[in-house]
Amino acid sequence: MKFVTVFLLFCSIVFASDDLLQAGEIAPGFFLRDSDNKNFFMSKYVGVKAKPNLKGPLVISFFASWCIPCRTEIPFLTEMQKEYPAVKFYLINVSEDKKTVHSYIKKIGITLPVLLDQFGVTAKKYKVADAQNNAKLPGLFIINGDGIIKYSHQGFDESSKEHIIGILDSLLIKK
Repeated sequence: MKFVTVFLLFCSIVFASDDLLQAGEIAPGFFLRDSDNKNFFMSKYVGVKAKPNLKGPLVISFFASWCIPCRTEIPFLTEMQKEYPAVKFYLINVSEDKKTVHSYIKKIGITLPVLLDQFGVTAKKYKVADAQNNAKLPGLFIINGDGIIKYSHQGFDESSKEHIIGILDSLLIKK
């Protein structure tokens, strides 16, 4: 009997999904501070408690200064912010100190708002990072005004662009 219990425990660990949260799931709420030390409450923008004048789609992308694909995704998201002004775009830095993040923002000229997830708590909620804070970046999520994930993707490449644009268009946001 012990063997069966150990075997089942082993299988649940080996075959457990480490995938990001998926489309159709409710996006976990979170609170973070931005790079200017201002508070960000996700609930102000999506879900039943969202403020009517702020409620709408939200795009969040988890990144770090060491992430090579993030360097391609960030300029793309910056362009999308210009094309879709009704959508809120936020970058979430995972597990780096404030000094490193500020230096990186300045170095590459990030203009999107940056939220600081220094301990990786929010990254873990979205399954972008594991219990040891090993992150799989970038991790992109498009969340509708009701708080439902409409799109999630790990990594970034040219083929992702058209799909992201299609999702944003489907939310009838482009102006």
